[in-house]
Amino acid sequence: MEHYLINSTASLFALWLFYKLTLENSSWHHVKRYYLLLATIFSLLIPFVVVNTVVVSVDRASAFLVEQPIITDLHNEQPTETFDWTAVLLSVYAIGILIMSWRFVKNIIRFRVENEDEIKPYNNYQLILRNAFTVPHSFINRIFVSKNQYANDQIPELVLEHEKVHLDQRHSIDVLMVELLLILLWFNPVLYLLRYSIKLNHEFLAG
Repeated sequence: MEHYLINSTASLFALWLFYKLTLENSSWHHVKRYYLLLATIFSLLIPFVVVNTVVVSVDRASAFLVEQPIITDLHNEQPTETFDWTAVLLSVYAIGILIMSWRFVKNIIRFRVENEDEIKPYNNYQLILRNAFTVPHSFINRIFVSKNQYANDQIPELVLEHEKVHLDQRHSIDVLMVELLLILLWFNPVLYLLRYSIKLNHEFLAG
């Protein structure tokens, strides 16, 4: 398992670093989107196709040596207790999964329609007007804005069109994919860098 994680993390970091150095500042935003998605998938699969060849050198002279019996005094041996680090690491990993799962569910709940919300149609999507102040944002097929700001014409049409582009291009799917990976690989720092790059590129795509 540790070999898989090392190879996967190393390949993801190399692909992300290439993106950072060569593609991030380019105007090929659609190319960058698919590169980041494919880089993520590739880094998860590459450890399965990496073949490690181990060469063991054998000293021919040692093959002819007669092994001498080793006599040990069993009465002097003292039992040694070893700490089970595996159980500790598994416990920490499980706690991390629980925390990230709770965070994921909490964020998903924020996107459901609440009783006090007002729903208006906006092109092919739902415009959710909320009593509480909220920065305009979107998810799957909904755009969330502040009801008070919308009633007072404080939300420019350009902002709503910006969020609509996010929905048209299905940017929520990219974010969901990374967030689900973070539940399982919450300890991988490269995934957090990748998530930031994906979201930043989404903003360029939406104009």
